[in-house]
Amino acid sequence: MSKKEFWIRFSSYVALGAVAPFAFLTWRFNLFSKVSKLSIGGWGLLAIVVIAVFFISMIKAIKKGLPFSFGVQVLTVICKISIPIMVAFLCFNFFQDIMAEMAQFLGVLFVCETAAGIINPIPQWAHENKINEEESRMKGLLQSLGIVKEENKQ
Repeated sequence: MSKKEFWIRFSSYVALGAVAPFAFLTWRFNLFSKVSKLSIGGWGLLAIVVIAVFFISMIKAIKKGLPFSFGVQVLTVICKISIPIMVAFLCFNFFQDIMAEMAQFLGVLFVCETAAGIINPIPQWAHENKINEEESRMKGLLQSLGIVKEENKQ
């Protein structure tokens, strides 16, 4: 995949996976209208959930393309434990009498996330990077065994 194709697909993925659902919530429910004090209502919380889900899926996809390290372990904890517990805690406190609006939003979210998942370039990027990583490991092994001659780097 070329860099241009990656960035076009990635920006489309972000637009459909995060920006479009967040923009719909903002437009439909006036999330950022002026209030006398700062408060996060149910729809503000739902916007947080959408962004959290997007970042979890993006971090998981990036993590697949990286070799194991302490940083990957931290990403795993953030994806599997920290973000879900924080979102669940906030949801239980704020989601109450909004089932009709929730159904409308889930319809929009279904369309946006399905399209975003289809054009997501990160799985292909991760796959291509793993191939390069495995290729260099195999080449190093074959060179150490004397089967393949080492290349002179200048």
